[in-house]
Amino acid sequence: MDASHISLPPELRTALQAQDGQPLQIWDDENQKVYLLIEETDFCPIDDDFIRRGLQEALDDEARGDYGPLDMEEIKREGRRILALRQSQPKE
Repeated sequence: MDASHISLPPELRTALQAQDGQPLQIWDDENQKVYLLIEETDFCPIDDDFIRRGLQEALDDEARGDYGPLDMEEIKREGRRILALRQSQPKE
C-alpha cells in the first residue's frame, strides 16, 4: 500500500499537532503493538550502511586511542544541546 493513499483521521491529526513536531506513539489494541509516527522530514533512516559507518568511526577512534570513560551527564548535556539546536531551526 502506498503511504500517499492513507489519510489521517481527525483524532490522530490532533494528537500529532499536540506533539509539537515530536514523534507520536500509537498503541494498537488489535495487535497489542506500539507504533511510532514521525514526520518524514525528521526521519533519519537507520539502515545497515548507517550502522556500518557508525561502527567504523568507533573502531577508527579506538585505533587512534581517542576514547575514554562514558560520562552520562555529558552525554545527556550533548543530547539536550542537539535537541535545542534542532528545535530552534525553522521548520520547512
